[in-house]
Amino acid sequence: MVLRSAPHGVLAGQLLPVWPLLWRTFLITLFVSVLLDVTTFWPFSWRGQTSTIWYQVLLDTRQYGGLLSFAVTTSFIIPFIEECVFRFTLLRLIANISGATWVGIVVSSILFGVGHLGRIDFWRADSIHLLNATWLTVFSICLGWIAVFRRNLTVPIAAHVSRNVLELITMLKAIA
Repeated sequence: MVLRSAPHGVLAGQLLPVWPLLWRTFLITLFVSVLLDVTTFWPFSWRGQTSTIWYQVLLDTRQYGGLLSFAVTTSFIIPFIEECVFRFTLLRLIANISGATWVGIVVSSILFGVGHLGRIDFWRADSIHLLNATWLTVFSICLGWIAVFRRNLTVPIAAHVSRNVLELITMLKAIA
């Protein structure tokens, strides 16, 4: 099955009927994320990055507008854009070029993971970034299959937002 028609759901403006689904997605994503972080199978990426220093500076200097901007951008805007780019555009484009939906899912997911290595010279990435990129690729494959199966981006966006919100909360709690 190759995707050729536009997805329904969030992109078609049908958000209200899916609130129970969004709530379940949020809770499942939070549970799985905490479980993977606590067991260190997939620790939150901020644990291995020096970027938390900048957020500590924002807290210490009481730059709450900068923190709010960062929180909104990383928790809501970036997940929406990434899902539109990777699950809507790239997945469909690659699936249509290759003639196989699974190829679109896998290739767009690999690109998603590589894009999260945090480096242009990704072949020199440290182990925490490699682990994060690997898990994000797996997460992306799951979101890709869900997007194809449901024919919309509602659940992938909700899961992505949930994951980013939880990571933001744990990071700010750790540096506060």
